[in-house]
Amino acid sequence: MLGFCKESEVPRHHFMQGVDVILPIRGAKNERAFAAMVTMMIETKKVMLAKIMERKNADPKLVSLYPYNQKKRPLLYMV
Repeated sequence: MLGFCKESEVPRHHFMQGVDVILPIRGAKNERAFAAMVTMMIETKKVMLAKIMERKNADPKLVSLYPYNQKKRPLLYMV
């Protein structure tokens, strides 16, 4: 995680690639903390900026994580 920014500050051309889903590791503490973070991101209209390496030898990518609150389980969409 690098930080947070307003949803409106992420350029629309960043939405041209596929979407992946980020979920917490199973466990009551992990899921509660993750749900609280997703809820606050929705309330404040923020997205998370992060750096991800999909494979060991791959170059890191800058991604934006958008909150989504399903009925059963909150999650983040990686764009």
